[in-house]
Amino acid sequence: MVCVAAVTVSGLWLSWKHVGAVSQLWTTGYGLALLVKVLLVLGLVTAGAFNQFWLMPRIAHARRTDDTSSLLHLTLRHFPKVVWGEVVLGVAVLAVVPFITGSARAEASDAKAVSSGTVFAAGAALVLALGVSLYATAKASDALARRQGATA
Repeated sequence: MVCVAAVTVSGLWLSWKHVGAVSQLWTTGYGLALLVKVLLVLGLVTAGAFNQFWLMPRIAHARRTDDTSSLLHLTLRHFPKVVWGEVVLGVAVLAVVPFITGSARAEASDAKAVSSGTVFAAGAALVLALGVSLYATAKASDALARRQGATA
């Protein structure tokens, strides 16, 4: 989850620096490539949430019932479609990255991004909200895993 937070924060910062307006996401080549990448990464984050809330409690249960198997073996045996889906999304993200060059601001002849206290305050608020969200997610996932363990 720390990596998801780091990618989200750095992605938001770079997007603010390189994209001047939301309309530049579909009117510039940079924006289109970035939009495709963001959608693919959202797919990966959704798969991560699916793993955290649905798969991990089931893997923990499978591990309790068959403690001789490794975590990798259990994951590949019980959930191969999810693993391959994540691999495909990850490779697709890597395939899109080379098309993200330059800046949508430059393509649209827009002014460079200017930093201010307001921008940094908004960024700090977003980072704080993201941290709280990820903390709550971890606690909820842990509670689900414990609840599933108690019913087993």
